[in-house]
Amino acid sequence: AGWSSVGGIVEVQTRIEQTRDRGGFVNQQSMFGLRAEQVVLPWLGGIRGEGDLQRVNSFGGDNSAIMRAGIAIPIVNGFAVKVDAERNSIFRSVTGRVPWILGVRFEHTLTVPMLRTPGTSGYVYEDQNGNQHRDPSEPGVPGAIVRRGGETAVADAAGKYRVGGDSKLPITIDEASLPDGWSASGASRGDLSVSLSTSAEVELVVAPRSGISAVQVDLSKAHVIARDSAGGEWAAIMTGPTTATFQSLPVGTYKLDFDLSELSEPLVPRGPLPLLIVTGKDSKSITVTLDPRPIRMWNGSGTRGGAQKNDAPPSGKTPDATVSPSHS
Repeated sequence: AGWSSVGGIVEVQTRIEQTRDRGGFVNQQSMFGLRAEQVVLPWLGGIRGEGDLQRVNSFGGDNSAIMRAGIAIPIVNGFAVKVDAERNSIFRSVTGRVPWILGVRFEHTLTVPMLRTPGTSGYVYEDQNGNQHRDPSEPGVPGAIVRRGGETAVADAAGKYRVGGDSKLPITIDEASLPDGWSASGASRGDLSVSLSTSAEVELVVAPRSGISAVQVDLSKAHVIARDSAGGEWAAIMTGPTTATFQSLPVGTYKLDFDLSELSEPLVPRGPLPLLIVTGKDSKSITVTLDPRPIRMWNGSGTRGGAQKNDAPPSGKTPDATVSPSHS
């Protein structure tokens, strides 16, 4: 545990070590200490001091105490004179006394440029309009975790990240690190978008045939599909007799497509079909009308729609009228 600031570093240390078979010279030891480094000494004109105070137990059968103190006096252009004094009870003179060991050295501080490993940088951002492009007003997502193979990185307060790994692999977002309701738009290699998902409903209305009673159709096997601008598909589920629900759609604009081939009655969506626009703020609902295929009257004379080839039926016979759905 410790404390760190521009005024220096102070740490409290503790460590316990033990060999597996309790053999050897150092079979078990414990260390407790206090360390200070680069601490500003205001009464000495800003000179920095450092020191250690340690107690080591069971070091080869002996206990020891270590005390060390020193100061660093700056000279010019990064040079400094460092004076240290250390007393370690393990080291004794021929008379059995524990001496103080003094040391003086010159130091020079160099700034070495940071060597960065190859990697990819980008932003994790909120795609608020669903255009898969970061606009100036769209904020970053701090704390989002991104992964590439075995490499992991965390986005900073502005949503910026840098991750290493094989540049041929895509970068993905760990959706567990995103706020509730947000989801990743997919893998990429630069800026990564996330969007707020919401539900949307499509109400299906079956139109009656002209001049005939309403058509009764079971719509439970209707398939409604939403497609985004990138070609991604989302499938709805029938949550009611006439309601198809998309449980989680990201922000964006979608074109609707229908597969009605499994219905008992052939139906056709009435065009033009409306666009499904999801803003992420609340659920959306649109209505689509399904028209039954028209029927045509067959009079048995080779013409449709009730017209006859001749003005009167031959030999006084009245042809039977049959009804059949058109296959056009």
